[in-house]
This record gives sequence, structure tokens and C-alpha cells, in this order.
Amino acid sequence: MYQTGTYPARIIKQGFPAPGNYGLQFAITVLPQGGAKNRTVYLSLTDENGEPHKYSDKAIEVLQYLGFHGDPIDFGKLDPSQDGHYSFVGIDVECYCAVKTKDDGTLKEYWYINTPGGAIEPPAKADIRKLNSLFGKQLKTGGAPPPRTSKPPASTPATSMDMTVPEFGSDIPF
Repeated sequence: MYQTGTYPARIIKQGFPAPGNYGLQFAITVLPQGGAKNRTVYLSLTDENGEPHKYSDKAIEVLQYLGFHGDPIDFGKLDPSQDGHYSFVGIDVECYCAVKTKDDGTLKEYWYINTPGGAIEPPAKADIRKLNSLFGKQLKTGGAPPPRTSKPPASTPATSMDMTVPEFGSDIPF
């Protein structure tokens, strides 16, 4: 079992699992770097009633990030059984693993593909003044700890998705 955290990974497989009671999903299988076992990221597109899933916008964001966009769009082109399909296989991505406890007490991994966050813009001068006012006293030098010399810990993903995992049928955050 992987620990909660961010992992570089390579996409090794893609396809549409049978919808069952979960709606239509697109599955991307990844191999985390240094790992021995594949993991699957489920992108929920529709709910069990065939309507857009409440997290389908996040699934579309991942597909766009991986390069699937343009005009016209044909989701059939993602099906690896089709000649000339659009393949994600071989793309290196950053994944996030969350380990959660299921209702029965067992641990379960949930995997996500991180997408870059929004553009970083400089803050307004008024916002900087407010931050200085709120936190300046706490950050004054004096008894400050020595400067950091090691790399900061890995961050959590900039975006997240909730998806339904077929084998358990529970919503998972993405």
C-alpha cells in the first residue's frame, strides 16, 4: 500500500470500464515511480442516471491537461480498441494518493492526477498591507529559528476530484 502523498507516475493504460451502477467513467492506469504496482485513477463523467457527474468538470480538466481537447471532440477516440485512438500511454504525470478508512474499517487508496493550479498574480498593495498588519508581528526577527536548509515537504494537489470507485461504489475526493 502506498502512503498518502504525491508521486511522479507514468500512464500505462487507459479505457472505459463497464458503467455498472456508477455511470460512465474513464480509467487511467498509472505506475508510480519506484513502485511495483499499478494504480487506477477513475474520472467520473456521468452519474448512474446518465447525467453529468457532480465532479465531471474535474474529469474534463484532467483530460484537457493530458492534451485531449479541440474541435471536434469525440470521446470514442479515447477508446484504445479504436484504430488511431488518442493515447495517454507514456505520459509522465504527478499523482496524489489519499489513504482513507472505509466504513468496514479497512484502508483504501484513492488516486488522482494533479493538474496545475491557476495563474499566479501579484497581490494588490492593500492586500499586502493587510497581511503585514495581521501577521507582521509574528514574523519579526529575533528568536527566529535558523533558515531552512532542506527541501520543503511535498505539497497536496492543487486541484482535487471526487469520483466513484467501481469496486466499492463510494464517492472519493479528487
